[in-house]
Amino acid sequence: MASSSSPSYARMTYDVFLSFRGETRGSFSDHLYADLKRAGVNIFRDDESIRRGEDISVELSRAIEESMISIIVFSKDYAGSRWCLNELVKIMECKQKLNQIVYPIFYHVDPSEVRKHTSTFGDALTLHKHRFGDQKVNEWKDALTIAANLSGWDLQTMPNGYESKFIEIITEEVLRVLNFMPMNVAKHPVGIDSLVGDVLHLLQMQTNDGVRMMGIFGMGGVGKSTLAKAIYNHLIMSFQGFEGSCFVANIRQEVSNKGRHSGLVGLQEKLLHKTLKRKNFEIDNVDEGISLIKARLQSKRVLIVLDDIDHISQLDSLAGQRNWFGSGSTIIITTRDVHLLSELGTQEKYKVKTLSIDDSLQLLSCHVFGVPTTLEEYTEISKTIASYTGGLPLALTIIGSHLRGRLVQE
Repeated sequence: MASSSSPSYARMTYDVFLSFRGETRGSFSDHLYADLKRAGVNIFRDDESIRRGEDISVELSRAIEESMISIIVFSKDYAGSRWCLNELVKIMECKQKLNQIVYPIFYHVDPSEVRKHTSTFGDALTLHKHRFGDQKVNEWKDALTIAANLSGWDLQTMPNGYESKFIEIITEEVLRVLNFMPMNVAKHPVGIDSLVGDVLHLLQMQTNDGVRMMGIFGMGGVGKSTLAKAIYNHLIMSFQGFEGSCFVANIRQEVSNKGRHSGLVGLQEKLLHKTLKRKNFEIDNVDEGISLIKARLQSKRVLIVLDDIDHISQLDSLAGQRNWFGSGSTIIITTRDVHLLSELGTQEKYKVKTLSIDDSLQLLSCHVFGVPTTLEEYTEISKTIASYTGGLPLALTIIGSHLRGRLVQE
């Protein structure tokens, strides 16, 4: 069961699909297209010459489906084009079904005009109603409202309205998304969606002005790291304006293998290198590393996951205080020892529970049979095994993989 919390990362034909009305051709849309191309982005631009009939062509439809990101340039006459509106409906469909990333750009129009169908958008839709009827126009209205509520860019909010700076910001964000390599969550992330929803709800209850911290705890093998990876993927792709991110994995093992001093210094260097995307940092000791983390990150909005901490010195060396990081940062800590999270409030701690019997059977079946449903002749023995593991994902994964291809008797 794939998580619905993050976009599909299947290989795409295009990085970006650019949807716009012809009125911006030769000006803003062309400049944006050129800037993205110069940055190495594989972009598909809607060409009016391939439009046929009332609906978008098969080629356009396929291009939208095979793009990781869709960018919609809402200009004053955008809604006057039925092709643009049909493109928009297709884009919104791909966002819902394929978890495609969609960014609206409001070019000399107010987002409320698009959202509420007023001004030129309202006029155009009224004209369309006479020709295409209420059902079609309502479909377009729904797509406009949903798109206008997404996070994007409004030219009117840019200082002095400089289009060059506007385009530069858009290109930077597109590159950030395209350069992000998601964490591999799990081969079979059974039950992960509801857990991600729980943690995101707790994070949303915290103030966005300060630094949000979340401690995820539970017994070994219960799926803390798996959950943290899924949350990391979701947050980094949800347009929250992080200026840097880093998932520091296997901290307990790293420190154990390299020794306390070398292990912690190495982790500090890794955190700074990954977050700031700069050449490797050379840190002589832990205290120097602490000072460097504070100096470099206290003004930046960052997302950092500290995975599998088992001693307070690790936390103190990597994220000792909230004021080490800029406003809007999110810090997530996973640990088996809830006492290490003593400084966090009740709403900042989340205990990962074992899987229900239904989810246990599904995960076991995925590993044993390659499908989420238990084969009929294996039903009883599968229930016994699932019960024996106590709903522990790691145990289900290990036992399920060991039993793959075996007969009931075995």
